[in-house]
Amino acid sequence: MESLLKKLPLLILLSVCVLAGVALNISNPLATVTEPDKPTMSAYQFTLPNLEGLQQHSDQWQGKLLIVNFWASWCGPCLEEMPRFITLQQKYGDQGIQFVGIGIDQVDALAKIVDRLGVNYPVLHGDFDAMQVAKQFGNTYGVLPYTTIISPEGNLFSEIAGAVHEGEMERLIQTFLANRGT
Repeated sequence: MESLLKKLPLLILLSVCVLAGVALNISNPLATVTEPDKPTMSAYQFTLPNLEGLQQHSDQWQGKLLIVNFWASWCGPCLEEMPRFITLQQKYGDQGIQFVGIGIDQVDALAKIVDRLGVNYPVLHGDFDAMQVAKQFGNTYGVLPYTTIISPEGNLFSEIAGAVHEGEMERLIQTFLANRGT
């Protein structure tokens, strides 16, 4: 009994911490992200501003193979893979392939990279809101770069945590195009 009395303050403190955590989670709707068992188009919808500050909704690319790449200007592997994405957007864009970059960084830093590389696909940006989109797309650890491929029907086709290796994205695109009619 004496041992239990010594532990009582610790048990009370632990209980208070748990209750406080539950209360904070309930009062902050951003803290809870409901992920459906099976992805639907709504699971991969988002709205973020482009580099000019205009809100862009993912619905505008509905019906295309949507390749969403999360990146930052300070991320070496991100910058290494972007020229390949530019080439693939040019090569496959007229076949229903749409790359979209989501920069998690300051607008000025992103704009300098976009201009320097000549990015030919839409680039959106954000901070916490963009990280929430990345989490919604399956990036629960905040890895950069992170690329998700969503089918025209709104289903997850593939995801890549970390850098996309040379030829890897083109193989995925070709696999999608080859199986599109089946």
